[in-house]
Amino acid sequence: MRKLGQGGMGHVFQVRNRSTSKIYAIKLLEKRMNQVDALEKRFLREAQLAKRDIHEAIVRSYDFGVADGISYIVYEYVEGHTLEEIIVKRRPLSVDKTLDYLLQLAQALAALHKEGIVHRDIKPSNIIIDEHEKLRLLDLGIARYLESGHSITETGMIIGTPHFLAPELISGKKVLPSADIFAVGALGIDCLSASSPFGDWQGMVVNKLNERAAGLGRLAIPPICSGELAELLRRATSFDPHLRFQDGQALLQALQNVHSPNGSALNTEDGLTKSAVSPLPALPATKERRPSKKAPYVIFLFILVLLLHFNPFTASLDTTVQALQVIEGVDFVEVRWTSKEPY
Repeated sequence: MRKLGQGGMGHVFQVRNRSTSKIYAIKLLEKRMNQVDALEKRFLREAQLAKRDIHEAIVRSYDFGVADGISYIVYEYVEGHTLEEIIVKRRPLSVDKTLDYLLQLAQALAALHKEGIVHRDIKPSNIIIDEHEKLRLLDLGIARYLESGHSITETGMIIGTPHFLAPELISGKKVLPSADIFAVGALGIDCLSASSPFGDWQGMVVNKLNERAAGLGRLAIPPICSGELAELLRRATSFDPHLRFQDGQALLQALQNVHSPNGSALNTEDGLTKSAVSPLPALPATKERRPSKKAPYVIFLFILVLLLHFNPFTASLDTTVQALQVIEGVDFVEVRWTSKEPY
């Protein structure tokens, strides 16, 4: 057994079945989290969603339950690298490669949206690219059902990665599939940018989120990107959700009509990406992550947000930050909002 990763709610390990020798990934909810009813329900909902055979690009779960007071989910194990690792070590990716990834992601989202589910946490670290260059989508932990109005998070709680959050997610408005489309557009811009298109948000997370909620600071299209793809990314990352592609199927159709630099359109056959893009060479071994030196700044930011929240001059705002928690070592931010608009 070896550790694969760690998140805000628990840990993920690679395990081997003693009887079959088959390898799986098992996600364990931290024992202290089991005492929080909302988090335990969210974990259970993730397991139930992942067990459904929605699309081959969505990593499936095989089993879930509780053992010795610890909740767990058994997932299929996918050998590969996260898209985050690939972007960091190879940015900017080529237009052909980016188109290939976006097309595969759109196929998965089209299937998810058809089932009435919004993922709400599309980001490079939730995507694995396997050895065959196939994209696999992870983490349905904060997904939302559309028709029932049921959310895996509590009412009024917004969870996600700040760089990829759509403005309506930040301001607590109704969540639709177009929120996922914004994240896909932001992901595409990240792939094609020579450096992070989001800049340094350290110490400015609240300000940046408020700017985006107010429709400010839109994402710039990288110089490497032009023509049809540039226009597609502009539309996908529009701060007005009504101007975006409305779901994964609409985005998929638009991507299929985008011509790559070699002059041909990327097509699909039987739901799979048909691409002449050559596989990327193997990534060098990833070094073990050392403890962050930014922890004191994170603590200061958290205290500052709490002080701002209890300031009587900010209490009258329709949408106010109640709490901010940045978990170091994980690309994750949790923001609680109050809003007059229904969630």
